Order: sequence, then structure tokens, then C-alpha cells
Amino acid sequence: MAEILDEDAKKVVEEFEKCGKTYRPNFTKQESMLQTLVSELIDEPMQAYLEKKTRNEDVEEPQLTVMAQYLFEQNVLKLQKTMDDLVQEHRSMHKLVSRCGKNLDKNFERDLTGLLRNEKDIEGNVANKQRINELIHDFLLEKGMVDVASTLQQESELPIPSFNYPFYIKLLFQESELPIPSGKEESTQEIQFVMDRYRSRDLLPVIDTLQDPIYRDRADWDQVLFNLHKQQMLLLLEQGKDVVRFGKKIQCFGDQFPKEISHLMGAVVNYPNVEPRYSYLFHPNNWQVLESQIIKLMSGTDSALETLLTVGAKAMPPMLSIKNLFTQSNIMTTDELPVSINIPNPVHSTFTCPILKTQSSEANPPYRLGCGHVISKDAITKLCSARPPARTARTRMRNTLMKCPYCPHETDVTENKRLFFN
Repeated sequence: MAEILDEDAKKVVEEFEKCGKTYRPNFTKQESMLQTLVSELIDEPMQAYLEKKTRNEDVEEPQLTVMAQYLFEQNVLKLQKTMDDLVQEHRSMHKLVSRCGKNLDKNFERDLTGLLRNEKDIEGNVANKQRINELIHDFLLEKGMVDVASTLQQESELPIPSFNYPFYIKLLFQESELPIPSGKEESTQEIQFVMDRYRSRDLLPVIDTLQDPIYRDRADWDQVLFNLHKQQMLLLLEQGKDVVRFGKKIQCFGDQFPKEISHLMGAVVNYPNVEPRYSYLFHPNNWQVLESQIIKLMSGTDSALETLLTVGAKAMPPMLSIKNLFTQSNIMTTDELPVSINIPNPVHSTFTCPILKTQSSEANPPYRLGCGHVISKDAITKLCSARPPARTARTRMRNTLMKCPYCPHETDVTENKRLFFN
């Protein structure tokens, strides 16, 4: 379906470009002619008249001759005819634009309601709105847009937690939060510093920052650092500075990227004759790609928002194809999607009780005991119901205690905290 729209859009763009190539030279030529007439027949005579008048000379106000009026009229008529031709040409394009809209309506669903069992109210539900703000805030941080993320945090109606976890699954508790150490403020400042230097094309401080031991064990560290050295060499090459001296620093990557280094040196030797073999090395998009790689390396993870949008886009077509079955069967009685979606680095946020061997649900959520072990609500209920009935006040007090099935620790059932997987 997307191919059809892409083909229609390309036809529209081709027609507009063709129209531009046809009429742009004519408009440029006619505009130049009118500017020449205005300059020679109006501006220059008026300037001479004003200069003589300032000297108190007796001079008559200049008038357009009949020939000058004729020249203006003929050029304006030519311009008007060109405009009329352009309008007619533009009308013929309406069919192509209209076809895009018709194919859009034909191949895509307008109404996406009914595809989810529990559709979320983002604007009306305060908790959902906060979660969306958090997702956008984290996405902006991971893309290096620290200023925008800070503005969002200040202008959002709800405060955004200052935790920056290396994983997207966060453990939240009903009455208290598990204190997890975070260096978000320091990390944010470092990302801001690196992005400022990178966008100003000052790459040496960026290279020094990424050589910190905390980044060495992360995925693609060698690749990102090599790409930074490569961009620095190309930058020096374009600026006409000493590339050979800096090129010695790239020798440490010789064992990992021998072909890339060989190709890079070929570009250095042949510069500025880089077409067509080495032209891709100087493409402006390389800076944007490397910026994304740096942010991903420093943040330590991909964006949850990006993953959610990818999963949603992949899930829509198969969900729409079985939409009619939703009302005919119990296919939507669970919280899981009725279709399989392949995503990179998949995780499962459902907890399986180690005692009952059952997955948690809204009716049977996981609970964290005082000792730190996690079991399901049904398991806690069964463990408590297995105790003898209380006969005295002391026994009733003892009945609020339960022994953890995995350690000797006794915990008060009132201290158990429900876990939420987000």
C-alpha cells in the first residue's frame, strides 16, 4: 500500500519539477526585463530630476514617453500570458494530487478504534499523560536535544522523575519507590557538553570524552570512536589543515578497520578529486548519522518511544486484516496482541510466580516481600490461609507475619508492596 502512495507522490513531484523547469526561466527573464525598464525609464530620470531640484535648477518633472509606455505594456502582457499558462498547467496537476487522496482513503483505515482491548486516554488520564511526557523527555535526551527536554520538563503539567535507568522496565511501588541510584544530572550535562562541541565541529573534546573507561565496554564504542577520528580527518582536509599529523592517531584502529582506513587514505591523497569513488565520505548526512551513534553510545540504550512507534506501525496492518474477527471470538480477551510482531531486543514484562508457576495479571499481580523476594498475590493468599486460625490477641498479631518460602526471613504482610512493570 505504501508503494502505491509513494508512486503517486513521485509523479506529483515530477510534474511540479517539470513545471518549474519550464516556467522558471521565463519568469526570471521577464522579471529582469521589467527591472531594466524600471531602472532606465523611471529610477534614473527621477534621480537626475531630484538632484537638479536640490540645486534649485529649473527643471521639468520627467514623463514617460509613448514608447516607454508601450514597452511596459508589452512586457506586462507577456508576464500575464505566462501566468495564465502556468494556471492552466497547475489545474492539470489537480488530478494527480486528487489521486493521492483517493488512494490514501482506499488503502488506509480512517477509524482505528476497536483494535485495542484497553485503549488509553492520554489527555484525560493524568497518569497516562505523565508517562507520555516521560517517554518524550527521555527520547529528547537520548537524541541530544537537552534544551528541548529541559523546556518540556519545565512546561509539562506534571514533574518528570529525575531517574535515568539503563533499562526501560522500571519497578514502581504503590506506597513507596525503590531507591535506585541515578547519575542523570551528570549524564545530561555531559551529553549537552558533547553535543555542543560536536555541532560546532569541535571534535577533539568529544573524542577525549568518549575515551573515558565508562564507555569502553559499551556496544559499538570502537566504531563510534573510529568514525569520530575519520570525520576529524575529513574536516581538517576540507579546511586545508595538516591531516597527516592527525592521521597518525588513527593507526590504533588498523587491526579493526583496515579497509575503511585504506579507503580514507585514498580520499586524502586524491582530494579534492573525490568524485565518484570517495564522494560518499563527504556527504552531509554522515554528521547526522554519527550524532545519533554518539547519543546512543552515551545514553546506553535505544529510545522506548521509538520502539513503541515501530511496534505500533508493524502491528497495525495485521490487526486491521483480522478486525472483523474481534467481535466474533474471544481473541481480545487478553492484554496481549493477537498477532506476532518481530522487534529488536525483545523483552517480556510479565512476571511468572516461582511458587505457582503462573503468569501475573491484574487480578493476580506480583508483590515484593520485605526480604526482597517477589511472589504473586495468589501465592501470598495461599501461604496466609495455610496458617491455623488466631485464638488470642498475640496469635492474631503473629498471624500478620509470614515466612518467605525462599529464605528464613519473616515479613509482615502489611509491608508487602505491589510491583508494576512499565
